[in-house]
Amino acid sequence: MNIHAPVTANLYGWQDLGQLRLHNKTSNEASTQTSSISNPFPPSQPVPPEIFFGRDDLVSDYASLLVRNAQTRLAILGSGGMGKTSLALHVLHNPNVVARYKDRRYFVGCDAIGSPEALAALILQIVRVPSAAGDNIVTVLHRALLSAPLTLLLLDNFETVWETSSRRDSVVDLLQKVVNTKNISLIITMRGTIPPSGITWTCFGCLPRLSPRDAKRVFLAINPSLSDGGRGDEECLDKLLDEMDYVPLAVQLLAQISIGFSYQYMLKRWNQEKTAMLCTHEGPPGKLESIEVSISLSLTTLDIRSNPATIQLLVILCQLPDGLHQWEERLPIISAGLQNIHHLVYLLRKTALIFIAGSSLKVLSPIRHFIHRRHNADPDCIQALENYFWNLVRTHAAVPMGPDFPHAKDILELDMGNICSLIKCAAQIHPLPELVEIVLDVLRFQYFAIPSTEFLCDVMPLVKHVQTPTQEAQMLQCLGNILRIQAKYAEASELLTEARIHFLDVGNVFDAAQCSLGLGDTFCMQAKYTEASEILTEAQRQFLGIGHVLGAAQCSRILGNILYMQSKYVEASETLTEARTQFFNIDYVLGAAQCSRSLGDILCMQAKYTEAYEILIEARQQLLNIGNVLDAALCSQSLGDIFCMQDKYTEASVTLTEAQRHFLNIGNILHAAQCSRSLGDILYMQSKYTEASEILTEVQQQFLDIGNVLDAAQCSQNLGDILHMQHKDTEAYKMLSGAQGQWLTLALSSVLHIAHKAWVIFFTSKVNTLKLP
Repeated sequence: MNIHAPVTANLYGWQDLGQLRLHNKTSNEASTQTSSISNPFPPSQPVPPEIFFGRDDLVSDYASLLVRNAQTRLAILGSGGMGKTSLALHVLHNPNVVARYKDRRYFVGCDAIGSPEALAALILQIVRVPSAAGDNIVTVLHRALLSAPLTLLLLDNFETVWETSSRRDSVVDLLQKVVNTKNISLIITMRGTIPPSGITWTCFGCLPRLSPRDAKRVFLAINPSLSDGGRGDEECLDKLLDEMDYVPLAVQLLAQISIGFSYQYMLKRWNQEKTAMLCTHEGPPGKLESIEVSISLSLTTLDIRSNPATIQLLVILCQLPDGLHQWEERLPIISAGLQNIHHLVYLLRKTALIFIAGSSLKVLSPIRHFIHRRHNADPDCIQALENYFWNLVRTHAAVPMGPDFPHAKDILELDMGNICSLIKCAAQIHPLPELVEIVLDVLRFQYFAIPSTEFLCDVMPLVKHVQTPTQEAQMLQCLGNILRIQAKYAEASELLTEARIHFLDVGNVFDAAQCSLGLGDTFCMQAKYTEASEILTEAQRQFLGIGHVLGAAQCSRILGNILYMQSKYVEASETLTEARTQFFNIDYVLGAAQCSRSLGDILCMQAKYTEAYEILIEARQQLLNIGNVLDAALCSQSLGDIFCMQDKYTEASVTLTEAQRHFLNIGNILHAAQCSRSLGDILYMQSKYTEASEILTEVQQQFLDIGNVLDAAQCSQNLGDILHMQHKDTEAYKMLSGAQGQWLTLALSSVLHIAHKAWVIFFTSKVNTLKLP
């Protein structure tokens, strides 16, 4: 482990980080250390940056303090690249501040200052007060300020003199002399979280990150020409800004290097290069031209050569993208072998390399990626980290859907980003079959809690060569089931079929039957009722053969849903009621609630709205009690449809919008689109034809994109009706004729099922009644 590795200095030809800091000096600033008298021209006073978003409230608050108080002492703190100087300049030039201090407002850049005497000389030069040879320069400054009119001093990048000076007591003495004069107000900007001691500060605090909205405004102000308004562009840009952690300097550098390139291309670059790409200068860059230089300057104040354990703790925390939650309790557990860890936390926080958010200890994304690339973690520390989180997975991921599941879900969801990140790193460094078991545990949990294919698609290639044949089949099964939850039925069918073959090859009848169960449900959602019934009947036989009552009852539930979809409501109710009784007998709340939901839908189709409402409300609560978001959202969707049938459009809109939000969160495009269709129908029923047409046209394309002809045909029907109501009969005829063709196709592919035939007859009568010109 190379804990003394140079950070960035030798990347650009510097021998040490001291030279890196010297690189950021300007010639004017350097000359002030030699002689303030020899140069009669003080440094130019900067103006506030034009691109400045998200800090208006802070500017107003700080300006108010400077105007309201007789004397004000402000310390603007935070990590590098947060925009401390920009904020201070906007405060300095705030109209109310200008009105009070007039032209006695001075910016003093401390980048090149290494001693209190050099700082005093620079201040005197800027305020145009001469000093004679042999005078104590600090004393001269104090006398000058005592007799000065109302004045505001801004000492920018004060950490340079504070951290590099070997005589910190002299720096404190200088500050005390400045603030000891009643007409002098002071602002300092400084990397870190703790202001200089010895001063009673009016206000001090660390700058937060920008909001996502303000970060996007900064980006687009620099690079406005890229976006074409497409959803893909918006998503890529949002992802990039999130990767920047909304740090102003990182966002600005990203915007500059992105000019002329697509967001997709820049996202690929980021995934490969990380912080190395955030640089706008080909030669040795300054701290405003490279995020890595900026981070390196923060590391110089930490003095990592003298504090190797501190950088090692930082390396450990950088393994956790979501931060260390409940850090006070967990930190001693995961930091095995590190001594005096609480002091190490103090040092890291003091230099703003880490921050505390609530009960979490976090590292900003640019710092995390930089440290992760430049410093190796101690193997023992990584082992302790993995042991802790693998144990967390083993303990909570296996909790079945039931009363204890919400608690397990709350624990794991909080750390799911950390767990997935650790798994990916472990799979790259030391993939083992034991790690595959952890992956499978995570996937089974995600299936019920937060269905996502992204993690599995990332990990599968990394563990493919170490997984056993059974594990390979289980991975395919998990991916197929998650795709099924997300209504990606074609891909789900392929994977579940392949997994079933693998299970049968190794003689695993139970998991093969589970794959058949998933396939049956998938075929049902695709309106392939014959295939679904056949495979579910066979799976039910297999479950009964091995004495697995739960599996057999699950087959009965889906068979009941098929009957419901075929409008065989009496048979469906009987089958679902029997299945629900079986679930009750084995105390399986999820299955019983799912049956109740289907029974509620049947009652709704029979126009028994009161009974349907009661059973759906009860089923939804049961599902929420066990943490099943998907089926609870399905209940809400059905309740929204009931409200719509009862002309309760406000309640319907609220309920459907909430259900849609849950569907989108778990990636279920089909049911989210169905909610949109219902919301469009509500607008149509309210005679809001333009808004209804916009929603229904968009959602119709979504249905066609996922191969759902049934719902697309229903959209076509309503769009045709809207056109007819708008007296656009020619367009209505075309729309309804298209819908008629879609229903006819469905009828033929479903063995002329009676419900589909009824729709064909219905559309034919509608088309024939239109009056065409």
